[in-house]
Amino acid sequence: MKKVIALFLIAPALLTAQQTRIPDVNFEQYLIDLGLDDVLDGGVATVNISTIRTLDISNSNISDLSGINDFIGLENLNCMNNNLTSLPINYNIYLKSLNCSGNMLNSLDVSNNPLLESLNCSNNVLLTLDVHDNIPLEELYCSTNMLYALDVLSNPNLLFLDCSENVISNLDVSANFNLVNLNCESNLLVELDLSNNFSLGSLTCSYNELTKLDLFSNEALVTINSSNNFIENLELTKNQSLEILNCAANNLKQLDISQNNDLRGLNCSANGLKCLNAKNGNNSNFLYFDATGNKDLQCVDVDDPAQANFNWSSFVDPGVSFSTFCSSPCSTTLIGLFSDQAEFSIYPNPTSGLITIQSNSSNVINIEVYDIFGSLVLISNETNIDLGQLAAGTYHVKIFSESTTVTQKIIKY
Repeated sequence: MKKVIALFLIAPALLTAQQTRIPDVNFEQYLIDLGLDDVLDGGVATVNISTIRTLDISNSNISDLSGINDFIGLENLNCMNNNLTSLPINYNIYLKSLNCSGNMLNSLDVSNNPLLESLNCSNNVLLTLDVHDNIPLEELYCSTNMLYALDVLSNPNLLFLDCSENVISNLDVSANFNLVNLNCESNLLVELDLSNNFSLGSLTCSYNELTKLDLFSNEALVTINSSNNFIENLELTKNQSLEILNCAANNLKQLDISQNNDLRGLNCSANGLKCLNAKNGNNSNFLYFDATGNKDLQCVDVDDPAQANFNWSSFVDPGVSFSTFCSSPCSTTLIGLFSDQAEFSIYPNPTSGLITIQSNSSNVINIEVYDIFGSLVLISNETNIDLGQLAAGTYHVKIFSESTTVTQKIIKY
């Protein structure tokens, strides 16, 4: 009789031990909808979830994923577009794919997920991200966070990397030999070494602070977006597969795409071009062409001047002519003769409030600050500005001077 009583007393404890606590009502309701639970009581039978391999709880208004650790067989987790501030996945050792984008995570620990092949943590508020232990990683999307640095030297299998919209000042991809797609736009990069990325097919590095871009080793490139930097020279003779090129808003004085026979889209506007050779034998198949904003450009080399006049006359400045042989053809001897430096600097960046705008040459007339949605949030004619009243996030500072207008990105924390 005593043994029966003892078992009776122990049974509730055993039952409790087999329960996984699910404090979030929306999370538990989702499990009920899947047939893994039957009543909203703050818990679910552990045996019902331990063998689940794929879980898609995206767009479910979930704020707390406590209990996810007991999904010990989980391989694929999609929890994007929720309200998560933390993600306890340290026991999900079989996880191969994780999409936690569109939440409010300020930290993410994937050190106990050694099988992870795909990670999407974009659109959060991450300050750091350590993928050192995720050697099999093939896809990493960490855009639109507040990352100061990113180390991918331990990820030799990486194919896709999107770290755009952060504040990264240095990015080393020398160990990512298999990299096919790289998007690092809207950061603070001053240099980018792609000499080991022989398989690179798509490159987006716009809105950085690059003064040079060597693509000699990247013969597989199909698309390039290097706009809004300070690049002074762009040598493309080795990039025979190139189809789309956007190099607008740089400091280019000459551009020769005559060897890029597959090119069918070109935007080289807002440079200082004196010479443009677009005679690549494929002008008739161009999807778009824009060479406006190059006040010193007088003539463009093309396949067919009559066709160019008909199709492209609105996409060059007034007075620019088209010819099969301009009198001043592009020459590699011009490379390096023109060196314009960035005219303005903003410091400190990132900032907690006060910033100073320094000009190397001309006087600042007016300053406008825009948020990431393009809304004007501040106007000033002072070079010392207090951003303390603004919420933490990314902003674009538009600087008007006597000679030019420049937009730079700044991070408020």
